[in-house]
Amino acid sequence: MMVFLKALFIRILAKPYYVGLSIFLTLSFVVVAFVISNTAETNISVAYLSDEASVSLDAPFMRVKKVDETPSQASLMMGEYDVFVLVEDGEYMVQSMTSDTYVSLVEAYLAGDEVSEFMSSPRPSALRIVGFLMIILFLQCIFYLDLFIEDKLSGNLSRMMMSNQTLSRYLFSVMLYGFIIIIGIAMLVIVMASTVFNQAIGLNLGQYMLVFALSVASGMALALLLLSLIKVRDNAAALFSLIVILTSILSGAFTPVDTNQAVLNAIIEWLPQRQLMALSEALYLGETIWTHIVYVLVFVGVFLMIAFSVIKRHLQLGRY
Repeated sequence: MMVFLKALFIRILAKPYYVGLSIFLTLSFVVVAFVISNTAETNISVAYLSDEASVSLDAPFMRVKKVDETPSQASLMMGEYDVFVLVEDGEYMVQSMTSDTYVSLVEAYLAGDEVSEFMSSPRPSALRIVGFLMIILFLQCIFYLDLFIEDKLSGNLSRMMMSNQTLSRYLFSVMLYGFIIIIGIAMLVIVMASTVFNQAIGLNLGQYMLVFALSVASGMALALLLLSLIKVRDNAAALFSLIVILTSILSGAFTPVDTNQAVLNAIIEWLPQRQLMALSEALYLGETIWTHIVYVLVFVGVFLMIAFSVIKRHLQLGRY
């Protein structure tokens, strides 16, 4: 395996733009996460429909607008309004398509309960960092599997693979070298942010390492599966990017998402990115983390087994 790793590192160093792009993207996304964390304030856009002359919705964390009709589901989903409040006969119905936290916050205020500082605080910096970086960690995975594509198209893969054991070592190596580079750059940026620029990062370095490692492992497993199933590299990369961005948004990478659809919410809970965000939140709050870790590892294992089987089958049929 060391022979494969050494050869892969030598080949990737001949393409310095890969590492340069990784550094630029990782640094950019971390900077954006810190800027948003340092400037963000809870400022909920509230639309209300009422049969009463006035409604007491004047909290400092709300921007309130009275509407003449119930907003469409699309306007709530797209963020035109964060929360809709319907007031009928002194009763309140609070609805949101983006955040259960917003609903809880408005309901607590309307009920006359004390709104805690924790409830009205911005999203913790640790979750913003993980959310922003998770996407870019996933997307980088397919960059570093380009060497696998080169070997597949050039016929080197079929010449190298003489046994299942050799194929396993090669595939593990081709993912491991990218894993090392991606994780190394991400951790270096986090260390610099914490030590050089004195930014609060929310989690310790070991916790970040755990979340980043599971993120990259998930990205590598998905990327390898798509590259094994789809012959044209650009098509696989486009589909990979689409899947990663869409599922990351739905998983709450940028902001918490609640679709108010039980089936869709259940599907979202099964996404690896959703489990990674839940893992980060559990680490931040000091809660149990093993359920999230086991789920992500199962996801990675299943996808890698499928990818290995497909690649092995294609080699046997002479398609590589």
